Amino acid sequence: MTQNNERLISALEVAYRTGLHPATIYRKASRGEIPGLVKLGKTVRFKESAVQKWLQATNGEENSK
Repeated sequence: MTQNNERLISALEVAYRTGLHPATIYRKASRGEIPGLVKLGKTVRFKESAVQKWLQATNGEENSK
């Protein structure tokens, strides 16, 4: 059996990295606008690699406008 050592980060960490309010992070995640959402019981975390890729793609879109 293989273990996945994916680093999970909190919505607060995603908010810090994006400059958005944590409530906005939760709202966007629930709409599927932020990838990597992982629910652990009542706790919500995000796959760091998915968030990083999403941020790079989002920044690329903003720079091309």
